[in-house]
Parts: sequence; C-alpha cells; structure tokens
Amino acid sequence: MQIGIAMTIRNERPLLRRNMLFHQYVGVDKVYLYLDRTTDGSEDTVSDLPFVQVAPTTDPESLRGRPGADTYISHPDHVTARQAMNVMRSMELAEKDGVDWIIHIDADELICPKAESIERGDLKRLFESVSNDVESVQFLPYEACARRSEYNDMFSEETIFTPPGAKGTRTVFDPINNSNIEADLWLGHEQGKGAARVGRGLVPRGPHTFVHLDRTKPRTVAKGLLLHYYLGGFDHFVRKFQNFVDRPDTWMNGRAIRPAKRLWRDLVNSPDFTEQQLRDYFERWVLISDEEVERRMRRSRILGLPIGKPTLVEIKAASRIIKSLSAD
Repeated sequence: MQIGIAMTIRNERPLLRRNMLFHQYVGVDKVYLYLDRTTDGSEDTVSDLPFVQVAPTTDPESLRGRPGADTYISHPDHVTARQAMNVMRSMELAEKDGVDWIIHIDADELICPKAESIERGDLKRLFESVSNDVESVQFLPYEACARRSEYNDMFSEETIFTPPGAKGTRTVFDPINNSNIEADLWLGHEQGKGAARVGRGLVPRGPHTFVHLDRTKPRTVAKGLLLHYYLGGFDHFVRKFQNFVDRPDTWMNGRAIRPAKRLWRDLVNSPDFTEQQLRDYFERWVLISDEEVERRMRRSRILGLPIGKPTLVEIKAASRIIKSLSAD
C-alpha cells in the first residue's frame, strides 16, 4: 500500500516541514509538491526529505488534450484550477511510481487517521481497511480555532476545532464600508478533502472531491479527519490574505466567495491600514475569545435537558505527534 499527497503551495515556509513530517509518520510515501508563485523559499525547508518531489505549478498547455483538463486549462487565473491541474499531473506520476492513493490537501491541513490517538502508519491501516470497490475516500473537516495572536506552531499548540455540521454565524465588522457582515462559523471550507484510488480514471472536481470523466460520482466512503488550521495567529492571517491578493471575487463556477474572505483579502492588501491597525482588527473581530470557546463547547439546555451538539470539540491526537516529531 503506497500513499501519495498532491499539494500546491504559495509561501508556506512556517508550516511546510511539520506538515511533511507528520504525514510521513502516519504513512505517506510520496508528496508531489507544486510551487505556485512561491517567493519565500518554502521548498528549502524540505529539500532533505527524499519522499518530497518538488516542481513548479503545471503548465496548462502540457495538459492540453488530456481528458477532464479543459475546464481547468481555460481558468488558469484561478488557484483552484491550478491546484486541479497539479493533482492531474500527480496522478500521472503516481501511477508510474506505483502509488495506490492520492490525497489532495493544502499546507495548513493534516490528515488525521483517528481523533483519539495516532500510531505510526495509521493512515496505511486506514486505507487497507477500504474495500477494493471503493474508489474515493473523503476526510471530513474539523477547523481549528484561532484563539491567540501568536502561535509558535499552531499544529502542535491548537487542539480546539469546529466539527462537521456545526451551524451558526458571527458578526464581523467591515472597516472599509463601516458596516457589519455576518460570517459563518466556518472560515475555511465545509467539504473536507478527498483521496482518489490511482488508476481508476478519476479526476479532481475542484479542490475537494474526485469524479469520473463523465462527471459521475465514484463510490466513496468517509473516514478519518481533515484538520484544517485556517488561521494560525496574526502572521498567518496576513500571509494567507496576502496570498489571496490576486484572487477573483468568485469561484470558477461563478459562485461568490464568502464576504468575510473578500473583506479580509482587501483589508490586508490595502495601503490604508497599518500593521498595528490590522493586528487590532484581527484581535477584535477574528480571534475567538475564551468565553466563546467555553460557551460553544457546552451543549445547550432547555429545562435542564441537553439539546443539540457542541459547536467546538477538542482533538489532541495530531498535536501530540507534532510535538514528538519536533522533539526528535
């Protein structure tokens, strides 16, 4: 059983090495890493890791005529199109390399085989438990809370997550238009990330799932967790939305990007706001307070009876492994 990861990065130097080492620990054999306009030397941090293969983002013309690639080739300005093309290239390489599964994730995401505890090789055991007629595995998302302005390493330091199915909104101030907007509890995505069985004719459907060439859905099972560290303190907030500077207001399908993401992209890249103003804004409107964490981790009650589910949960398994790897 050989497992590969396809990853496209732009300026992810603080996260990349820990991400690679964690995934090697759980059982990943190969990482196809693509540099998308990266300028911070992220690749230098993993140059000594033989299982990481680095390449520039795939040239769209090199996929011309490849089944399933036309939609992405026609939208090269969208990062999700570039990601999809890199996944397609990874799947070609994986088939030659004898890799059985390709997982598509980002540098701020960890595939966590189990929530309670993790042992070396657990991801291999997870895929070995999947029957041969299953073509895709979907890892459901758990989004890490941004609770502090500064993290040395959010992968090891943050253990509070928003679980799948959590609903609700929070008010976010828009200082550009001097108004309030409503933001979902989820700052990132709710779809999770997928893994495709190599050699079954699957292609990426955007950054989250896989489909057959005729757009039919493969037989898919949900397993494990996707831990998404969407914001890891103020520096991560600034770096993330600086990377978004050239992103359009809509996805490839024309659907609007969420208002909070558009606002923070414009705010971070505006010359009208100083670093201190951005930091003050981040601490007031983006961070989750200890009081909110405590409230969201409790179940609501009516007449003393619990109803609903907490909208925050604690997951320590990945944190423990990252800490142990850092100590080695």
